[in-house]
Amino acid sequence: RRAPMKKSASSQALRSAQATAPSASLKSSAAKAPSARSSKVRTASVSSASNDDIISKSDNSSDESNGSNGGNDSSRGNSGGSAKSAATRGRAAEGRRKRLKNVFRKGDLVMHERFGLGRFLGVEFEQTTEAKHESAIILYRDGDLSIPMSQLESLSHYTPSKSQACKKEVQLDMMSSHREQDERKSHRLMSRARRSARSAIKAHIINMYGLYASRRSYRRPVHLGDAELEHEFDGRFVHEPTVDQKTAIAEVLSDMGVREAPMDRLVCGDVGFGKTEVAMRAVFRALCSGKQVGVLAPTTILAQQHFRTVSERLSAFPQFKVGRLSRFVRSEEQERTLDALAQGELSVLVGTHALLSSRVVFAELGLLVIDEEHRFGVNQKEKLRQQYPHVDVLTLSATPIPRTLHISLSGMRDVSVIRTPPKTRKPVITEVVPCGNGPIREAVERELKRGGQLFYVVPRISAMEAAHCRLLDMFPQLRVVTAHAEMRDLEERVAEFANREADVLLCTSIVENGIDLPFVNTMIIESATLFGLAQLHQLRGRVGRGTDQAFTYLLHDEGNATRSRGFERLSILEELNELGAGFAVANRDMELRGVGNVLGVEQSGRVSGLSMEEYTEMLCEELELARLGVADDLPPALPRVSTPQILLPLHALVPLEYVGGSMQRKMMVYAAFASVSSLEEVRRARKLTENRFGAMPSEMHQYVKLTELKMMCSVLGINRIYLEREHVILEWSVNESQLSTFVALLGERDASRRFTQITTDERVQIRGLALSKADVILAKLCKWLFVFHQAAVKFQHAREHRLKQLRASVGASTRLADELRATIRHEIPERSN
Repeated sequence: RRAPMKKSASSQALRSAQATAPSASLKSSAAKAPSARSSKVRTASVSSASNDDIISKSDNSSDESNGSNGGNDSSRGNSGGSAKSAATRGRAAEGRRKRLKNVFRKGDLVMHERFGLGRFLGVEFEQTTEAKHESAIILYRDGDLSIPMSQLESLSHYTPSKSQACKKEVQLDMMSSHREQDERKSHRLMSRARRSARSAIKAHIINMYGLYASRRSYRRPVHLGDAELEHEFDGRFVHEPTVDQKTAIAEVLSDMGVREAPMDRLVCGDVGFGKTEVAMRAVFRALCSGKQVGVLAPTTILAQQHFRTVSERLSAFPQFKVGRLSRFVRSEEQERTLDALAQGELSVLVGTHALLSSRVVFAELGLLVIDEEHRFGVNQKEKLRQQYPHVDVLTLSATPIPRTLHISLSGMRDVSVIRTPPKTRKPVITEVVPCGNGPIREAVERELKRGGQLFYVVPRISAMEAAHCRLLDMFPQLRVVTAHAEMRDLEERVAEFANREADVLLCTSIVENGIDLPFVNTMIIESATLFGLAQLHQLRGRVGRGTDQAFTYLLHDEGNATRSRGFERLSILEELNELGAGFAVANRDMELRGVGNVLGVEQSGRVSGLSMEEYTEMLCEELELARLGVADDLPPALPRVSTPQILLPLHALVPLEYVGGSMQRKMMVYAAFASVSSLEEVRRARKLTENRFGAMPSEMHQYVKLTELKMMCSVLGINRIYLEREHVILEWSVNESQLSTFVALLGERDASRRFTQITTDERVQIRGLALSKADVILAKLCKWLFVFHQAAVKFQHAREHRLKQLRASVGASTRLADELRATIRHEIPERSN
């Protein structure tokens, strides 16, 4: 928002107070003429955080006092003093690390939660006749951003990625790229988005969750198998299964042989980590139980590979016949295959989307294996589940789409994760480089010198000719074979490359599945920003299958913005290049694209503008309540606000003279209060500050009270507090029943009458309070909201206790939902950049 224009001295005091309330404001980088009623002084920020650390000194003194108490306890014979002192020191060290996140130096790159990447310039002091406050100044490409120091928690340090660190200057964001929206309208839209998302979940939960839940209610005979045949089949596997493979196999066979409900399990493992062998054990168990098996693959190349793998593994068991169905199979052979399938003479059918045809009829289907599920649409997969509700379903994927991953982690489906890599595998070195002849020439020359082969991948068929010419211009003797999905002789071309009759396979993303060539250890991906994150990870998995070190080069156009969504995908892939990163890539994809409409057909995307964390909590909670049939027993929780705005004309700041004239100490005090997350932490920070500097002046006292008010607003879900004529307005999405309950606790008849709900704007009006002085307004708000806060905390504790009981009754099905919550809470703040 633009900072409001200054009023003249003859303006009404109330409107002037409203105009001078501190808030994040956009300003032109050009200097402004000084106003007669206000003065601004920009000071240099802290240069370092080493010797003069207020928090360290205060915490150390606290540790010493605790230590001396512990010594006295030990002299009385109590041996717990040292343990208590150690615990206190641990809490103090954690507090220091937490507070240092909000200490910024001049020139630091910072990330604002709304406006993006900027550069910290310093602190600006502003004084008017009504208020005194300080603001952090953040530089953007199109101007400065002024943020009140009371909202310092909205900033976080930004660490450039490897590719950005190579450049001399990181490109800052533009504030104008973020649509300026009225705060009141934004609050209404977010409140409506929450209600809409929850209503949509409840409305559709019967459909999608009903399908998954009904599958669990179905009963089918368990797959008993044949122990002797299975032992012989297992012994023919040429490799030693990894620990995670053994665990996944045990879980799959337990689903099939013990549980009567149909299996619906996702096996998530990185490329080349042995998912196929897990599927083969399930296939053989189903065959030994007298059932048929369908194997669904997204591409003809992958379908052909699975056909060869299944045929080879079952070659010693002639009683089991294997067939295939794809566009490369002649029509006569297709008809014979379908007839044999319908009569029960064919045991396993491997195919592409042709398996979804109505002509395909199984005599007794027992298991459906879906490989690389992210290549199929929601309707296609759900059609199979509805068509065969009693059939076991095993899904394989290295990078499941956000929707499937979220469904699995929410407890609707079971999931097994294979994280253990094969012993001989090495991580693929991934580099993000600008497109040009230099990187291409270097990569090709190095691979040819060691006698290897290369993949050269382009995003579109139309780009293949230009890439072909570029390669031959640099290397006239280079043997290049092209391949894409529209070629009828695709299999022959891939076979030619596999027989080492060519040096480079110039292709589209057709090779992301089904190519296993140990001599290919370099991949060049042109215009990599046009590929999806899962695609890039799958493509990278095509190299490094042998013992040699593999390389992947992600080429991007020079003009590509380093903050674009496509470049962000490349940075994620460059960061997550260790072995077994597929599950982490899927989680980052879910964070990047959103969880999608889990109860609809969208496989990714933001839901009603909500954050992933908030939607995850809402979805998991509704699923658990619906599963237990208590969806209406619990009232909805109050939404927590991360950064409430208190727009009051206060004299709230940390005076420089209070901290001995040290700008460094001043910034450390601001950082200490910006890092708090509860009223208890505010009181502790206040005590530490008073121990170091003595009694607080009025400005510092108001700043502490302002911080306490923010903590109460955060718990209550109050987004903003500001003045409007003679009233104080709370932007608060609270219903009439909840507000009545809160107000009844005040015990003051006069105070109770002041609160009025404005349902159309989702605001609460405190009538007449703005006629008081600012410090009186602050004191009354703290007094009243503290009562509300205590009631909200008790309500939340009771609600969480009830939910914990419900989740415990569900059992292991919510374990992965809790794991997802923990992952989101720990990883997203660390990756705020």
